[in-house]
Amino acid sequence: MEKRLLIVLVLLSLLVALVGVAAAPMAGGTATLLGVGFTHGRVVFTFKVTGDYSAEDLEGLMVVDGQSYNLNCRKVNFEIVKCTAPKKAENHTVNLYWGGTAYTAEVHDASGPEYCYGVWDYWDFTDNAWTNFGPQCQEAPAQVGDELWYTVPDPTGSFEAPVWFENSPACDTTPNHGPAYYWDDC
Repeated sequence: MEKRLLIVLVLLSLLVALVGVAAAPMAGGTATLLGVGFTHGRVVFTFKVTGDYSAEDLEGLMVVDGQSYNLNCRKVNFEIVKCTAPKKAENHTVNLYWGGTAYTAEVHDASGPEYCYGVWDYWDFTDNAWTNFGPQCQEAPAQVGDELWYTVPDPTGSFEAPVWFENSPACDTTPNHGPAYYWDDC
């Protein structure tokens, strides 16, 4: 009886410790899960962040079928953070603990689209700084001039906008210079 009680207490302590660390609030900001994608055999969770956050805020946790995995997160720009996780999340409903919030996400099969590109654009809400709103993944390779309508995650309300595929942008102001979708006014 004592052995069972000890095991239950240890497991409960571990659960409280994991949730307490992973769900610690950001230091004055918020995070919103924008989407789930794949890159190089790993699952990618994209978050939009506002306010201040530190390197410690870039730590997170994913739970799949009771197993915990660390999220490997990096700041893409001042408002986008991307976190990668093992492919074990594929075809599962996962629980994420990141940025002071718990999320539930559906991760689908990665065997579909295999060509992924950035979606580079700028808006007033990005302070007119080029921002990657991708990835855009598709089953066939993109061709120069292909048009894509994507959802712009404007804080005042999302809307659709067009971008076009280029092997290299026509201007030098973008932080990306490879194949991707770009806003035409470059």
